[in-house]
Amino acid sequence: MCKYKHIFNSRTDSASKVTKTQMWETVLTEFNAEARGSARNLKSLQTFWKNIKRRTKDVEGEIRRQRYVTGGGPPVSIRVDRIHEEVRDFMGPAAEGMDNPFDSDGQNLLSNIYFITFNAL
Repeated sequence: MCKYKHIFNSRTDSASKVTKTQMWETVLTEFNAEARGSARNLKSLQTFWKNIKRRTKDVEGEIRRQRYVTGGGPPVSIRVDRIHEEVRDFMGPAAEGMDNPFDSDGQNLLSNIYFITFNAL
């Protein structure tokens, strides 16, 4: 998976699209060579990858929500397998989400910074 990481970038120009399509064809050939069941087509493999990414994001979101839950019952255990961990590591912050340093009182922090900066002049 990591040797084809560059095909998952967000560039959409024509040169990148051609390169991505060629790389997807290579991934498809390798996947079908190792597949034990019936061979997949390109669209099916891309949909399979999108579903794995979506499920990984869903699980990571649930883990994040459970981290901030306050009391009331036993902790919820979320099963994470090796494939999930590999996809999460591959996706990086896109899977886990990004922290908001300002949280819910962000406006107060910004107004305090502005006040301090304005008074320093």
